[in-house]
Amino acid sequence: FTSAFPSNNDIVRVLDAPSLVVRGEPGKLDASIDALLAEFERVRRFGFDDAELGRAVDRSRSDVEENYDGRNTTQDTTYSDRYVGHFLEGQPIPSAETERDLITELLDSVTTTLVGNTFLRQLERSAPHLLVVIPDSLPAPPTSSELLAKIAALGDLDLAPREQSAGSESGLMTAPEPVEEADRTKLTADPFSFLDPVQLTFANGARVVLNATDIVDETVSFAAVSPGGLSLVDDADVGEALITTDVIESSGVGNLDPVQLDTVLGATSVEVSPYLDQTEEGFGGSSSTGDLEQLFQLVHLYLAAPRFDQAGLDAAIGSIRPLAEDPGSSPDFATYLAYTDARYGGASRFNPIPSDLDSLDLATVEKVWRARFSNVSDWTFALSGDFDMDTVTDLARRYIGSLTGTGTTEAFVDLQPDPPAGVVDLLVAAGTGDKSTLTRAYDATTVDINVDEVLCDVLGSVLTTRLTDEVREELGASYSPNAFCAISKEPDLLATTIVQITGDPAGIDQLAVVVEANLESLRRDGATVTELETALADLRDQYDLFSNELLLAVLVRAPSHPEESKRFVDRRAVLAEVDSNALNDFIGRVLPARQYIGIKTVPA
Repeated sequence: FTSAFPSNNDIVRVLDAPSLVVRGEPGKLDASIDALLAEFERVRRFGFDDAELGRAVDRSRSDVEENYDGRNTTQDTTYSDRYVGHFLEGQPIPSAETERDLITELLDSVTTTLVGNTFLRQLERSAPHLLVVIPDSLPAPPTSSELLAKIAALGDLDLAPREQSAGSESGLMTAPEPVEEADRTKLTADPFSFLDPVQLTFANGARVVLNATDIVDETVSFAAVSPGGLSLVDDADVGEALITTDVIESSGVGNLDPVQLDTVLGATSVEVSPYLDQTEEGFGGSSSTGDLEQLFQLVHLYLAAPRFDQAGLDAAIGSIRPLAEDPGSSPDFATYLAYTDARYGGASRFNPIPSDLDSLDLATVEKVWRARFSNVSDWTFALSGDFDMDTVTDLARRYIGSLTGTGTTEAFVDLQPDPPAGVVDLLVAAGTGDKSTLTRAYDATTVDINVDEVLCDVLGSVLTTRLTDEVREELGASYSPNAFCAISKEPDLLATTIVQITGDPAGIDQLAVVVEANLESLRRDGATVTELETALADLRDQYDLFSNELLLAVLVRAPSHPEESKRFVDRRAVLAEVDSNALNDFIGRVLPARQYIGIKTVPA
């Protein structure tokens, strides 16, 4: 199998049905099922070992301590979730101290015998349920009788206990000697926006932006970016480039395979994910304040000691093969595939997945990764959150300042095709059931990004409100409209507006007529006074809410695009100047009547 993870089938509140899910290639279905069932039987016979339990307990302790340390900055969504749980399920709402003490006491009492006996009781209380989800194209799917026979034969399997697993390690690597930064600079600050960044520039060319905030205690968000992306990948290597980051994440780092890496990180809150898009490559991530060194270590190893395993490539290919072979199995994916094909004229580098999975090879994956991720001369790393500036400066000196930089910098190449001319109407048959989706996508050039970025937000709010009210009123159905507008700055400066509504397949044609009528009314008459006032009020509230993730989008580009920091700070003032004339002019520019991609997605 290509991945495995725990789940819980709690589709109603009183049901507790913990499960383990494996995903694999259709051609290896029998092997995947056998591996899954054998592991359940192995645990039934032999239980768990102390190291396995230790990692699970350490992970839980880490979560508990992180939540306790951040108790004074608990976010509103956490409170609302607790209230829902209390009133609908009778869950208690203890104080932070009581919750930490209670869970810590429980964790202190957990033993391998207790966990093993709990597993056995679960099996005894309910017969195992085996759910197998397969593509329609599978030539010889297993029958219910065959699957039940596998379960019945578990007691006859020849199994041995797993060897004692290795215990947790304290870190991923030995800390390098610190490299002093060549320059230290204060960047654009705005106390109201939680911005007070400091930029460290190292001799290898890397820049590190540090922004200490008190938005959430004991939590730090991380981002890194480098220009170039897929635009600098050779045409022949695009297939591998599209899955390069998936392979890396499935291969481990340095001398650690993915299982060993998971073991080391299991007791931490560190999350780091690489990405490679059309114009840049980078990382996103987060950790608790206490785990920041492990975050720096993981990023350092991804850049300095990446690992390329055939098993990682197989896992990446296996995870997307079902969609590649049967795109219609997922209505959302089929819709997106149709959109990208229409928008970019079938250009391979804009595809969501490679077109030929069987031709992908590990050597080319490594070639792409090293070309895009091995030279930090034009990289910017940014952190925003609750940290001590001196401590994180030392970590940056050790794990970023010591990386290799050749002194060369890059820029993306504009390979993006222009939007198709006129109207492109597509019908996509995908999935089953009673849900259809109508999608409209518009692309238009911007005039003044400082103003247009705010007008984009206003338009998205107006569209969602209008379509929610009008479509439901006119059609009398539980349609779910959503609209958004966003400005893309690279490779081209475009305003992209997307309207998407899900609903009854039988009414998809009527829905299209109603949506077009509402969009035409908006183009002709503009937004109503009420629609505009509602949108402005909503956005004033949104613009006064800040998160470290939101700040990172500005901070990681602050060294190379300082105007973005100013635009972020000034957006409330720009919003205050928005009036009907400005919005209506913007609507006329970004929602052209005969220039869009329209997609109707209906059940196959």
